[in-house]
Amino acid sequence: MRKISALDIIRKIVTEVEQPKPAFKIMLRDIQMMRFKIRPIIGDISSLNEMNDEVIALLWKIGRIDEIIHASFKDLAEDDQDQLLEYLQHMELQTENDLRRVLRQKPSTKTNNLLKLEVFRELLSDTEPKN
Repeated sequence: MRKISALDIIRKIVTEVEQPKPAFKIMLRDIQMMRFKIRPIIGDISSLNEMNDEVIALLWKIGRIDEIIHASFKDLAEDDQDQLLEYLQHMELQTENDLRRVLRQKPSTKTNNLLKLEVFRELLSDTEPKN
């Protein structure tokens, strides 16, 4: 089997994640299938309701990138691992900044509204069927 390069994976991310944005209902369904869990650490999670569309879009983006990397990493040439990791670090920083921007834009009636979340994916056990 032909080894793929980091550039191949990055192109796939750009064409499948960055350019097309599916409808909100499709992103929501995908996120549910990705088994994301969101748990508030500090603050009121209900404040996310006002930002639902953008938060869902960011989670969908993270999940799709993770799926692409997971499916392709074993075929990645060893020399390209560092290049791909640099790209992923850049994407992580950009996504964090986007999420902070979304959270700051939220109109607040309280002057000191702090929200800290834990976002994780529930792993499937070997006996659970995949969706």
